Amino acid sequence: MHTEFKYIVISFLLDCFPLFTSTPPKNGVEDTLTFTSSGTYISIPPKTDKVFITISFSILASLKSSFIPPKSDFKYASDLISFIKRHGDFDIAGACYPEGHMETENLVTDVLNLKKKIEAGAEHLISQLFFDNSYFYSFLERTQIAGIDVPIEAGIMPVTNKGQIERMVSMCGASLPPKFAKMIQKYEHSPEALRDAGIAYAIDQIVDLVSNGVDGIHLYTMNNPYVAKRISEAVESIIRS
Repeated sequence: MHTEFKYIVISFLLDCFPLFTSTPPKNGVEDTLTFTSSGTYISIPPKTDKVFITISFSILASLKSSFIPPKSDFKYASDLISFIKRHGDFDIAGACYPEGHMETENLVTDVLNLKKKIEAGAEHLISQLFFDNSYFYSFLERTQIAGIDVPIEAGIMPVTNKGQIERMVSMCGASLPPKFAKMIQKYEHSPEALRDAGIAYAIDQIVDLVSNGVDGIHLYTMNNPYVAKRISEAVESIIRS
């Protein structure tokens, strides 16, 4: 059975892990578009008007509505973007790295590689998480010099426990500014206090970013609705003004 998808946004974010998960497809796999990464499946019902997905780069996309075992067909994100664009009029978001990708030689090479994603068909960008807004503003300057003119959303992740931040830093290389490190150190033995401090820190970042005219905010809540609700309520009037 042919599956129609009217609108899909695929974001290649956080190379270290997929952000959305579900159980493996069972019946009716021919009626779903399935993504897989390290045994994780995401199934989308057919004839969906709008689907927004955030997945890691190491994913093999099946555009024929069937499950295909992971392979190494796409060496770079730009290769996958080109492939998707050849198979449909999809709106594709690419990942970007305010502090540079962990494997990049330097920041100049990093932004030139990012431009390849745009040339391949990415229509907007969502950044890797960061805890110091100055890195993001410097990154925006580099993209402007490189002639990248698509919208760029700032990726913000509220830290709710010490283990979470240690894992993210080791896997994604985000820097910890002194103010942030002191916060973690002070509240690391008080889970509730650290959660609230992490939310407050994220809100402070968002207020500063919005005040400086950022194109958008992408909030990494790690499937925590409490965090999403607290932050959305706190910044609602600021974003709407």
